[in-house]
Amino acid sequence: MFNGKCPVCDSRMVISSYACSACGSGVTGSFPPRVFDVLGEEEEDFVITFLICSGSIKQVEKRLRISYPTVKSRLRRIVEQLGKEVEVEATLPTVDENRVLSDLSNGRIDPQEAVRQLRGESTEGDTHGE
Repeated sequence: MFNGKCPVCDSRMVISSYACSACGSGVTGSFPPRVFDVLGEEEEDFVITFLICSGSIKQVEKRLRISYPTVKSRLRRIVEQLGKEVEVEATLPTVDENRVLSDLSNGRIDPQEAVRQLRGESTEGDTHGE
């Protein structure tokens, strides 16, 4: 797969011609590569999967059978390959959804408290050490 780099000197290549597969007419010039031309086949497949999953990291995890950190790492690497800056995310508290639902079903918390916890809002009576 073409990665947009010269096989001799590793510089970025430009496209010098386009040809019509139907009629054979062509255009010559100096055309920069398209943005995704720098990706390898594996990265391109990952981007396609990400798009098919509508950008849902959870769906990508399930479809590719990889962990959340692996999905995030691959996304970061692809963004860097595309020559873009990776935005630093604010670290959000992790919520154990199963624990919250269990606490709710066992009567340890009320529905309003469950909603607060699922939103990641801090609570005064949290005894689970989060």
